[in-house]
Amino acid sequence: MQSFGEWLLAYIGDDPIGDLRDDYARDYRVSLKPQGRDHIASPELMMWRIGLMQGCFEAKQALKNAAVLYGQPLEGWDD
Repeated sequence: MQSFGEWLLAYIGDDPIGDLRDDYARDYRVSLKPQGRDHIASPELMMWRIGLMQGCFEAKQALKNAAVLYGQPLEGWDD
């Protein structure tokens, strides 16, 4: 199965999930790839990362919506 990060980068849309995709593309290019790290494996791991980076409510909501489309809805992440 394709990792969540790879799935997100392939997402086509000009909406909040598309904004999340753009933010992730920048984060991956600047923070993860230079360290030789793979794409984020799951929506839950991305939620942890967003929380650690003090991400906004809109980013968390976009991630919740993306997780449903990906087939791994986030449970227990109420704001």
